[in-house]
Amino acid sequence: MATKNLPKDTLRASAILTNAYVGSSSLNMDNVDDVAFWVHFTKGSLTSYEVKVQFSPDPSTTADASSSWGDMVEADGTVWIGSYTDTELTVCIRPVLTGGGHVVARKARVAVNGTGTLTSSLCDVVAVRRVG
Repeated sequence: MATKNLPKDTLRASAILTNAYVGSSSLNMDNVDDVAFWVHFTKGSLTSYEVKVQFSPDPSTTADASSSWGDMVEADGTVWIGSYTDTELTVCIRPVLTGGGHVVARKARVAVNGTGTLTSSLCDVVAVRRVG
């Protein structure tokens, strides 16, 4: 996906990672053809970090309503969690549609978790979206 002149949203400003998943702000998926989440990791003492993409079918879901968010899953139903040591990561997704063409995911966000010694490792998340 070429990113020139595409809408960009900062979903998580650069902040220290914790040893628990912290969800970013949410992205409204209405009229979005696809989205790339850019995860930028500034390594301090951490050995790695984990990333999972979460969705909500309810457009009124707030970022802090943790019980309303569902995790992106693999074809076999297991939760997709990526563990990374790279300083930059891009996760590209398309909205999840039902058989009738209705969008299941009305909002999306990224949850990030630090692993290892939690000292001065930072992470920020930017969404680049192509709208239809």
